[in-house]
Amino acid sequence: MGGFRKTLISWGGKIMLVLLILSFGLWGITDYVSPQANVESIASVGGVEITSRDLQREVQRQIDNFRRNSGINLDRDQAKAMGLINNSVENLIQRQLISLTADDLGLLVDENTLRAQVHGDKNFQGPGGRFDRGRFDQAMRQLGLHESTYFEFLRYDLLSRQFLSNLEALPGAPRTLVDAVYRHRAEKRVAQILRFDHDKIKALAEPKDVELRAFHQKNAARFMAPEYRAVTLVRIKPEAMIDRVKVAEKKLREEYNNRLDEFSAPERRTLQQILLGDEAKAKKASDRLNGGEDFLKVAKEEAKMAPADAKIGTFDIDGVPLLSVGKAAFSLSEGAVSGPIKSDLGWHIVKVKKIIPPSTVSFAEARSKLRQEIAGEKALDLLYEMSNKLEDALGGGANLDEAARRLNLPVTRLAAVSPSGLDKTDKQVLDGKKDQKIIKTAFETPKGSESTLGEAGEADIFTLRVDDVIKPALLPFGGIRKRVVDTWSREQRINATRDLAKKAMDMVKAGRTWEDVAKAHNGLIETSAPFTRAGQGLKKPLPASIISDLFKNAQGITAQGSNAQAQFIARVSKIVPAQPAAEKKGMDALKRELSQSISNDLTTQLVMGLRLRHGVTLNRPAIDQVY
Repeated sequence: MGGFRKTLISWGGKIMLVLLILSFGLWGITDYVSPQANVESIASVGGVEITSRDLQREVQRQIDNFRRNSGINLDRDQAKAMGLINNSVENLIQRQLISLTADDLGLLVDENTLRAQVHGDKNFQGPGGRFDRGRFDQAMRQLGLHESTYFEFLRYDLLSRQFLSNLEALPGAPRTLVDAVYRHRAEKRVAQILRFDHDKIKALAEPKDVELRAFHQKNAARFMAPEYRAVTLVRIKPEAMIDRVKVAEKKLREEYNNRLDEFSAPERRTLQQILLGDEAKAKKASDRLNGGEDFLKVAKEEAKMAPADAKIGTFDIDGVPLLSVGKAAFSLSEGAVSGPIKSDLGWHIVKVKKIIPPSTVSFAEARSKLRQEIAGEKALDLLYEMSNKLEDALGGGANLDEAARRLNLPVTRLAAVSPSGLDKTDKQVLDGKKDQKIIKTAFETPKGSESTLGEAGEADIFTLRVDDVIKPALLPFGGIRKRVVDTWSREQRINATRDLAKKAMDMVKAGRTWEDVAKAHNGLIETSAPFTRAGQGLKKPLPASIISDLFKNAQGITAQGSNAQAQFIARVSKIVPAQPAAEKKGMDALKRELSQSISNDLTTQLVMGLRLRHGVTLNRPAIDQVY
């Protein structure tokens, strides 16, 4: 279904990209709410109301898409922080603007056009190239779309294409602009570099404890333990409920019989073929094979086919790409070779390399899988039933331990958990990403209090009590002495290389050669490969500040900078101008980029004009009330 997702994502791609930009740039244009505004209406476009229900559906659609593409579940606060609410409002406004403008222009997408679009989509076609209703329904289920919603998006996409077709037909970026931008971007420079590595500083004397303790205290922020929370956690997940679900043997048998096709594999055959262009050559190859010659040898000599080219693959009879070839291949015994078979592609000679007999997974073999699947579905119902019982028990006055004991739910006690999910030994006790909602709740709940029931993810329900709050504290020197020594040593080395670089820079400015400076201060001289303003081409990284300075400076002028590994002095030793005339591939790519940028700018202006023409008002209190 990956191809279908790409198709869906590409619908209205240009205009949807603009929406992502406009959701920040246009939010607030004609933003007005009258005292009598209907709180059910979150926006009005040309007098057409967009309701809070429309917004909720659009937001949920975006959250579902995000989950399918990233595997991450977003809650309402996260969706809002990521701008999905604003994006959803702009999407709804954009669709209505397109619809109104399409009506004005007489643009129309009728049912026949929609049907032809769906039937012509290869993602919905079976092996024979015809529309397959089963595949279509499967795609809708996988994408979480109702058929009517799909057709709504498809109609909007086709209208958008018609509407934006004139913009797409505009000439691209002018040659002079592409040339100037390319010369700027593709210019390269070669630098002579004098490098002082931190780790090449001579061994430092072991510091005394009194120095280290002073360093430890002075840099306390570097050696602080984070705040921890001691937590009692009750968490209900489907897998924990599966063992509580009883599945009758009769139900397992019924499910097995209903899904027998799934547990049965038809006969399959591994095939080779020789493909030739005319009948005479095919008959000649067939005669050689009937005479006992090797199949691959004949394929090579008569059809110029390598052994890999002669392989077709392993198929059941319905899976062979060509019907005539499939019928012939499945009429042969193992090792047998067919006569010439005519198709639209030419003449085929097929050999049955191997026959894999049909097979069936027995009920006994499938039983465990069936029980797991059926119990898994019922476990979801039991999970929500159990969460309701837990909520009732807590609401009835039971504390967390009593409620968990009464319902036989597992209780996890975390003696300490940090905001990143680590305990005091840096062991991961909660997943910093998947369990973020639990961690966030733990750090928002006061000591001694129990949280309300929450969802850590899809079908993952929890509640917790904060038993203790362990405030941030300076880690004892004795327990982290090695860490303090390492931090102190690194800082000393960085300071030493900084001093060396300063002295080296003074010597260079005084006219000393780079060779003399490198020898005097144990530096390393390197010459870089040609690199661009973005640092492309460098074999070893340079600080961004140095790259920037080298492109500002003339040849021979020095620049200084540092990164985590070293201090650098560098100067431009050569300027390599771009050659637009000789670099067609790069110029073509830049022209496409600039043309797309111009098209986006024009589309932005067009959308702004449509907003002014039709009139758009936003009801912010209604939006805030919903989200």
